[in-house]
Amino acid sequence: MAFSDLAQTTLASTINSSVTTVPGVSSSKFDTGGGYLNIDNELLSYAAISGNSFTGCVRGLGSPVATTASGHNSGAIVTGVVVATQLTALTPPSFATPAIALSTAAAAGAAATVIRSDGTIAAFDATVPTSSAVGDSAAAGSAAVAARRDHAHGREAFGSAPPAIAASGATGSATTEARSDHVHAGLGQSLGLTGATQATRYAGATTSGAPVSGTFAVGDFVIDRTGSAWVCTAAGTPGTWTQVSGSTSFATPAILLAAAAAAGAASTAIRSDATIAAFDATAPTTSNPGDAAAVGSVAFAAHRDHLHGREATAAPVSDGSRAYNSTTVSTASSTETAVTMDSERSDSAAFHSTSTNTSRMTIPTGKAGRYTVAGTVEWAASALGTVRRLSIRLNGATFIAKNEITSILNVVLPQEVSTVYDLAVGDYVELMAFQDTVGAVLLNASGNYSPEFTLSAGGAGGATAQQFNEIAAAVLVNATSTGDAGSRADHFSGSSLNAAYVQGGTAPASIAVAYDVCAIMPGAAFGTQLRPFTPTGDFRVEARMLCRRGDSASGSYGGLVVSASTSVLTTSVIAQISNSVAYAIENNTTDKGHYPSTGSSSIASGWVYLRIDRVSGTINVYYSQTRTGWTLIATWAKTITVAALGWQYAQDIVEIDLIDVVS
Repeated sequence: MAFSDLAQTTLASTINSSVTTVPGVSSSKFDTGGGYLNIDNELLSYAAISGNSFTGCVRGLGSPVATTASGHNSGAIVTGVVVATQLTALTPPSFATPAIALSTAAAAGAAATVIRSDGTIAAFDATVPTSSAVGDSAAAGSAAVAARRDHAHGREAFGSAPPAIAASGATGSATTEARSDHVHAGLGQSLGLTGATQATRYAGATTSGAPVSGTFAVGDFVIDRTGSAWVCTAAGTPGTWTQVSGSTSFATPAILLAAAAAAGAASTAIRSDATIAAFDATAPTTSNPGDAAAVGSVAFAAHRDHLHGREATAAPVSDGSRAYNSTTVSTASSTETAVTMDSERSDSAAFHSTSTNTSRMTIPTGKAGRYTVAGTVEWAASALGTVRRLSIRLNGATFIAKNEITSILNVVLPQEVSTVYDLAVGDYVELMAFQDTVGAVLLNASGNYSPEFTLSAGGAGGATAQQFNEIAAAVLVNATSTGDAGSRADHFSGSSLNAAYVQGGTAPASIAVAYDVCAIMPGAAFGTQLRPFTPTGDFRVEARMLCRRGDSASGSYGGLVVSASTSVLTTSVIAQISNSVAYAIENNTTDKGHYPSTGSSSIASGWVYLRIDRVSGTINVYYSQTRTGWTLIATWAKTITVAALGWQYAQDIVEIDLIDVVS
């Protein structure tokens, strides 16, 4: 009975003690003609295999050991078993002499016999390998025996003497090879080629120069080990020799650097590791502002890491002065009073004197230029008058900046004024104060902001228009901007003027007085503040307005203004909040107070943001309560030469600030 080697699998599903078909996971290696299985110590027989199932099973065999049929779980191990009755049927194979053949492909064979592990296969025979000849083609062979690893093929014999050199080449027909030390007859003889019929020969090499011993014929040539070739032009010992190639002599390079290449005329050469004089020790020239570009004419190059001298860097100049009065200053009624300053915080070049003309800032020799001029005061509380005006006066006659506010009964009022102006040597400016009570009103000596007068140089030639627009605007604002996309990152931060004037931050819930120089006090009558602002093209300005906390915006009245004048609103555009409604107002000479469009109604109390910009000549007016989403109120293709920036205000407006200026 034939059988495979012992096999093993597992139950594919759970079986009980009576089933006669046992499902396996695999039937590989199990005898397909029937056999014995062991499952959890139960011995059973099967008659055949169907797929992976064992069929015709007899359960719980009692021989050769007694077992009992029982149930088994899925996954139980199923093992093929060989019993004694099967072993007695096995017949061992017989051995035979190996008859294995060598071929190009393997084949199973049909013999029922086997060979012993120490048998010998006939792989070789006694036939001598063939002899090869010149021109033989390669062939795989067909003999069914192998060649021994140390076999040898016969080779062709060497030929006779080499042929003489001929005038023309020929393939030849010999089947023999020439020895490596063979010699052709006829060396030194002419090949008879047309135009070259004289004999020549290569005679060897020398260390350097022509041969100095030995006998040579005309036409002999040698090549020395320095690379020069020599030809014998007269036979003899050693004969007469002429150098025909190679360097005759080396010289120190005299190559020039120029704008165009030239062949030169020297008969000497330079070595490959020579050094060319491309540089000299002359230091490069020192450049100065205004120097014209020039090609130069020196026949030397500059080192790659050369440096030109530059003009010395001047120490930074920060010209200006800041003066103050350590005591109160009295101002007469309805009179322009020059505010005197008896002390100085700084003075770089004697702009101010604490003993003579103490109200003046005077431009000394060599200091003409563009200056920022600013002053700030604090008016003492008064029960009388309505006007408080602070101005800057040039040379005792011309006013170049004014700021006028409305007095509030018995309230201390801070006020400031500033401008940017070109001043000549000898010009002087003064801070002027005006009030319209029936008696004198004091300017308080308060902190480091009242009375204070500042002159600050913008530098020779002046700063950019945007810088001065921002400087002029900076003294108006509660400087909190850190810059927006497309604008300077330092719009109002770090301003010395702002540092002096900002007294407070967020307005408290109950407003009784101003909290910074920008604040508009509750109950104030209508007013306007304007400062120079001169954009030449597109611009954007933004402001924020704070209504009284706890109140509705009803009754609030204020707005952001761009105007053609620093004194009146004859031609202007205003972004305004009035009675909880956002308006865009266009003032002009024929239709002052025109309201072309309205925005949102029911604007809540708190911060409201206003914006005016000019894009490609078109003026746009916006408002927002978040500053992240702007609502367009109106758009005009309005032609206006903007000269001023500021705001207007009325009662219930706690504060208006500029927060961004871009031009």
